[in-house]
Amino acid sequence: VEFTTFGYKTIWAIECKYWNTNVTKEKMLVLQQIIDDIGADKGVLISKKGFQSGAIRAVKKTNIILTNYEDLWSYINEEINLGALDNLSRRIAKLQTVIFDSKRQRNYTDIGELAILEFKVKDAISGKWPITVPADIEEEIFEKVNDPAMLYQYIDKILIGIESKYKVV
Repeated sequence: VEFTTFGYKTIWAIECKYWNTNVTKEKMLVLQQIIDDIGADKGVLISKKGFQSGAIRAVKKTNIILTNYEDLWSYINEEINLGALDNLSRRIAKLQTVIFDSKRQRNYTDIGELAILEFKVKDAISGKWPITVPADIEEEIFEKVNDPAMLYQYIDKILIGIESKYKVV
């Protein structure tokens, strides 16, 4: 499966086993070879029944996820949320570099706001919910958010404003 998340092309190799027996280590190793051959970022092996202990041990420290049908959507949602937070981190870092390298006078309100946002994203990655975010930094109005999607919305809106001010794409 090829898809783009927050501007990054991603390739996952997904294999489904609708078997009444546990998936073996050998099937996991075959998927690992496919991942290596096609240059996939991640492999997902989905099983109706489960996995043999050898497959579970062998998957450690690989880019393969062993899951069942029920847990798959939860995992995908978590990956998307982490991708969104990573996207925010990269945008904040890029803006900080642009502002500090800028030949024009620095706007310390923007620098402070970016520092606050950077801490908020780090809190989210660490799982420290709810997170208080600046709804209006100049008026010192803050709101609490309880999930990555809401946090992304708030921070994205602020970053778009700062990005347009410094003409950062």
